Amino acid sequence: RAVSSSRDARSQAPSRREMANWGMGDIPPSHTVYINNLNDELKKEELRTQLYCLFSQYGVVLDVVALKSTKMRGQAFVTFRDIASSTQALHSLQGFAFFAKPMRLQYAKGKANVIAQIEGTYDPLSKHKRKLVEFGVPAGGKKEKAISAPALAVEAREPARSDGA
Repeated sequence: RAVSSSRDARSQAPSRREMANWGMGDIPPSHTVYINNLNDELKKEELRTQLYCLFSQYGVVLDVVALKSTKMRGQAFVTFRDIASSTQALHSLQGFAFFAKPMRLQYAKGKANVIAQIEGTYDPLSKHKRKLVEFGVPAGGKKEKAISAPALAVEAREPARSDGA
């Protein structure tokens, strides 16, 4: 058959129930919703603004992270103040056509920095710096002189001085 009917096309499209269960396997509910299949032709600031406007209908949005690197293209994270809001947004917007592409949503696997700060569990050392310290590599990347974790924590908290002292 050269031309398929619209009925055939509908039967091949995923149902709303299938879309609602995409990626929700073993990931527990979270404040942060991970979104992929976003239109990557939008500028980063425009994407963040539009996502904020769309998701703020479901609750207080604390942060929207949208990166344009090759690895993160077409993906974003939206963090809500409470889990009920993120759950409502996830169920309501699953498969929503956002700039002509159906969004795929799931709970984020990790905790957002803004939530960790609110809960008082935020660690100022980034994951990358902690790994470097574990292997004895200082922030500069050379393995000659290792910096201890407490020294890195002090560096992270103290701003650089411009007066030479």
